[in-house]
Amino acid sequence: MPQHPLDNKEKFQKGYLAIFAVIMVISVILLLVLSFSVKSYHSILNSRGMYKSNQAKALANMCGEYGLKQIRDLNTFTGSNTLTLGSGSCTYMVSDLGGTNRQVNSSGVINNIIRKVKIMVVSVAPIVTVSSWQEVADF
Repeated sequence: MPQHPLDNKEKFQKGYLAIFAVIMVISVILLLVLSFSVKSYHSILNSRGMYKSNQAKALANMCGEYGLKQIRDLNTFTGSNTLTLGSGSCTYMVSDLGGTNRQVNSSGVINNIIRKVKIMVVSVAPIVTVSSWQEVADF
């Protein structure tokens, strides 16, 4: 018995509908994969920035410690110095605030990221006594 021409057209349209549905599902999956990839990329960039920021803070603390060592070695010390470690550097400056009070300003820099630390010293002899050690936005 011969097939009616409309039966083939219906099957043909159902085939197009199936292909369209498959393309839509694949498109949605690709969109999800792309959005997760972009989110992961931004997360990696953010974590690298945090890592560099933590390195800059460690450099600032290191220079602060070095400034305190200078005070311990010579309790009348005032002055500044810059140290380089790897791809970063740090600078400290020791100021005399009068009596046995000193202030150590220290900054660490790595990849244009700057972190700063201010250390207040209330006694230099017989031991160096720190009253505060805090990260600051500026000195």
